[in-house]
Amino acid sequence: MAKHDSLDTEDKVRLLRALAHHVHRKRALDEVLTEQVEQELRGSRRRLYRAAAEALAEGAVLTALRALELVGEEAGLMLDLIIESGDHRQLSTALNRLADFVESAA
Repeated sequence: MAKHDSLDTEDKVRLLRALAHHVHRKRALDEVLTEQVEQELRGSRRRLYRAAAEALAEGAVLTALRALELVGEEAGLMLDLIIESGDHRQLSTALNRLADFVESAA
């Protein structure tokens, strides 16, 4: 089996949509991302999710998202502003739109 160094497009879209879904239901992004990463760490892709798990352990949600290559520097800066605003609807919408962007870019 080939080793993968990054998530494929489908995995990125699936993860972003899952995060958006849970955030829309008023769950904290760091909590949801931690659950998703822990679930994946139990699977076969430990190496891929290890950096994200380490970032989450330090409380760095955006660093974890960047480690998974879900967002770049610019999107991370915008997400940081949205997270700080505390509006779960805006954050959910932003995550869904990122998923749309990733999906359309494939």
